[in-house]
Amino acid sequence: MNRIRFLLAIAGLWSSAFALDNQEDMPPFRLPGVDGLIYNSTDFRKSELLVIVFLSNHCPTSQIFQHRIIRLAKEYRNKGLAVVAISPNDPEAILPDELSSSALGDTLPEMALRARELQYPFPYLYDGKTQEVAKAYGVRVTPHAFLFDKKRKLRYSGRIGDPKNPDREDREELRIAINSLNHGIEPAVVRGLVFGNSIKWIKDRIIAEKTRERFARESVYLKTANIRTLKFVRRNDSKLPKLIYVWSNQDKNNRQELLQLAAIHKIYRKRGLKLVTICVDGNDFTDVAKKLLIETQSSGTNYICSGTEISPVVELRAEEGLETTPFLGLLTSEAKIFYRSTKGLEPLTIKQHIIEVLNLKK
Repeated sequence: MNRIRFLLAIAGLWSSAFALDNQEDMPPFRLPGVDGLIYNSTDFRKSELLVIVFLSNHCPTSQIFQHRIIRLAKEYRNKGLAVVAISPNDPEAILPDELSSSALGDTLPEMALRARELQYPFPYLYDGKTQEVAKAYGVRVTPHAFLFDKKRKLRYSGRIGDPKNPDREDREELRIAINSLNHGIEPAVVRGLVFGNSIKWIKDRIIAEKTRERFARESVYLKTANIRTLKFVRRNDSKLPKLIYVWSNQDKNNRQELLQLAAIHKIYRKRGLKLVTICVDGNDFTDVAKKLLIETQSSGTNYICSGTEISPVVELRAEEGLETTPFLGLLTSEAKIFYRSTKGLEPLTIKQHIIEVLNLKK
């Protein structure tokens, strides 16, 4: 890779000249969809125009434009346009903090959740197993749209719109190209720039694995806390979102929940999320608690105290649930309780609330 392409890759900006050439034939595909069906490129042969758009759940730019793609699919459905979305990423090659703009990763089950959540009116296909389709199209980032005519010749390759001005209709190059072809006019832009997250290739798994190994070597500390300490924790003078988990060695799911929380923390901590765990078993159980924290790679801020000293954070308990622990609360940067639960940890729900809190800072 030369220096220019290297710098573009870092920035997430690529010329679609690295993809298919104008008037080139559409590469065929046969891929699984989120609905459990297998889709072939020939399934769409009756459509006058066909848009193939490479998306990914975790990509912020894909999220900006997914509603535009939905609108395009609905608006032009009766004008002969079909839309197919393809996710090209290998989920195992994605670094944890690359997921920090989304509650969902790029596995096929998570793709199904996104499609169901937003009611995608088009097939959402998975290419992450072999990535042969992405390679055939020359995709480097998501999102990247390709528009083919009736003969399945490429007529437009590039972005959906301007990421810096997503509401500017005069910069929606994909829509403009569709309108041009509908009127028998050659699109003004044939190959445009694309901007987004770089594709996570299977060969990049080694980078993700080394990152996980580095996480496993992070130091884990357990400090003794008293009421004064916990008042400070609850006051949240850090002015950063904070997730507080109160637990005991007696909780039957403590290992699983600590593992999940540690993984969630590693996704969002670069965006400012702080994780605080508080064990209520007292100093006699310090060794037991620390052993579990080390095993679960809980490298956030960890405290142990007597159960009688947790009064500053007890309001984080929701009304549901019969047990004293575990419970958790998510605080905003202003120390307001944004979410709390005693019903057990549901990772997707927690991540959705974390995204909301982090986005409040913008």
